[in-house]
Amino acid sequence: SEGEIGWMPYYLERAEQVLDKQRYWVKRGATFMDHGGSKGVDLDTLDVRATFREHIYGCFIEDHHGIASLAEIGEDNIMCETDYPHSDSTWPNCIQTVKGIIGHLPEETQYKLLRGNAERLYRFTPATPPVLAGI
Repeated sequence: SEGEIGWMPYYLERAEQVLDKQRYWVKRGATFMDHGGSKGVDLDTLDVRATFREHIYGCFIEDHHGIASLAEIGEDNIMCETDYPHSDSTWPNCIQTVKGIIGHLPEETQYKLLRGNAERLYRFTPATPPVLAGI
């Protein structure tokens, strides 16, 4: 998801509320099918937050509220973006901006947000920068 992450805690809360309220009606005849439409979902065991964390990733550019809600969202599902060269970018101050937003977080969390989660999600290992002669 591109479009900041501050909306995610509300979404999770609302999804749990809807599930809790609609479970009654679904059990009385309405159907709730998975994306394939072939099997029903057990609404008594469906964990909205676990499903979210298994499938949803979000990116932030300059979202202080979203970072403050990181425990609700899950630090393994968030990545920093710069949106360069679009007008929504923090370019040319990308590094300073993100440091100001996540600098208070533990180093391990900062690593995840800056590159670790992207490496895992997109299954890549960054190349080692070349050694330049004479520099």
